[in-house]
Amino acid sequence: MTTHKLEDLFNAFDNLPLRDHKKMKYFVLQYVDGTPYEDADDLIHEVIFRHAEEHRHWPVGVDLVTYIVNCARSIAYSSRRHHCRRNVSLDALMEAKGDIQADEPSGARQSRAAGFAPSAEDTAIDRERFRHCLATVETIGELLADDPLATKVLKGILMDMTQAEMRNDFNERESAIKAARQRVHKTAVQLRNGRVQ
Repeated sequence: MTTHKLEDLFNAFDNLPLRDHKKMKYFVLQYVDGTPYEDADDLIHEVIFRHAEEHRHWPVGVDLVTYIVNCARSIAYSSRRHHCRRNVSLDALMEAKGDIQADEPSGARQSRAAGFAPSAEDTAIDRERFRHCLATVETIGELLADDPLATKVLKGILMDMTQAEMRNDFNERESAIKAARQRVHKTAVQLRNGRVQ
């Protein structure tokens, strides 16, 4: 695979039209929630940093906005898996509170306590996000109702099945599974962009 040089990325980024830059920030912003990144710019800078460190490579023939958005999505997903919050019982929270040093600044005490359980606002946001995701999945399922294999593949994706697992469980050829995955993806993109007929 042929990839662009680092200076190509910097030049393309510097010369990106304002409309494309806004579009890129809009899509990247969708992935910021639940990560340690402050905003879309922070996550975009992480993509560029990783590209400069040669952890990421921009393939020739791939649009810059598409490349950055896909890298941002991957980084955000990985970040959420490693930095996810977890609920802890009140007893565990009180026990941890006893471990805090008396001379520790109040800000440090608050940040240590904050790592144990999400705030009520975070919980409400997560529930709303879950409801929105559930409604989206149901809509995609309805749009694919006439496509039994795509419907099965959608369920497989939701169960985090690999393509090989789907092929074995659904007793289908790999090419059929791949095509069904593409139909699911195309339907999801059309729904997101408001182009569903």
